[in-house]
Amino acid sequence: MKLFKSIIASVICASAFVTSAHATLITNTISQNPDTLINPTTPKSFTQSLLMNGFSVGMTLSSAVFHIRLTDTTSNENVRITLGGGLQVSNFGNVQNQTVDTSGGTIFDVILNTAALLDLQTDGLINVIISAPTAGDSFYFAESILEATADGAVPEPGSLALLGLGLAGVAALRARKPT
Repeated sequence: MKLFKSIIASVICASAFVTSAHATLITNTISQNPDTLINPTTPKSFTQSLLMNGFSVGMTLSSAVFHIRLTDTTSNENVRITLGGGLQVSNFGNVQNQTVDTSGGTIFDVILNTAALLDLQTDGLINVIISAPTAGDSFYFAESILEATADGAVPEPGSLALLGLGLAGVAALRARKPT
C-alpha cells in the first residue's frame, strides 16, 4: 500500500509539468511613402525583420505569411515575389487598379514554404525581392506586412494546481508516516 501511495504521488507531481502550446503573433510592417515604382529594370529589394517586434533567436516559428500591397494605374501586370535569396519564388498575374482595402491596391498573400520559414527562423530576417518579370509591366509597391506565428510552451494553470495537490499529497503521506 505504501508503494502504491508513493507511485500515485509521483505521477501527480510529474503530471504537473505538462505544458500547453502558446502561439504568439509577431508582425512587422514596411510602408512606402510615396509608393515605389517597380518595373523590369528596377525591382524592389529589402529585408523584412522580426527582431524589434518580439522575435528572439531560438524561437520556433510554425508559420508565416507576407501580405504585400501593390497598386497599378494601367492594365493587368505580372509580379514575382522572391523570398530568402530564391528559397521561395511566387508568380502572380493581375496587379490592377482596384480597391481591395481602405488604402487601395491589390493584396498578395504569400505563405512561406518550409525553406523560407526556416531561413526566417534562423535570425528573424528574410530578404524580399519584388519584381516585374515581363517587359512592359510596371506597378507600385505600397506596403509589406510580415506576420509570423511563434510557438512556445507555458504551464497551464491546471498543471500548477496539480503540482500543488501532488506536493500536498506528499506532505500528507510524510505527516502520517509513524516516526
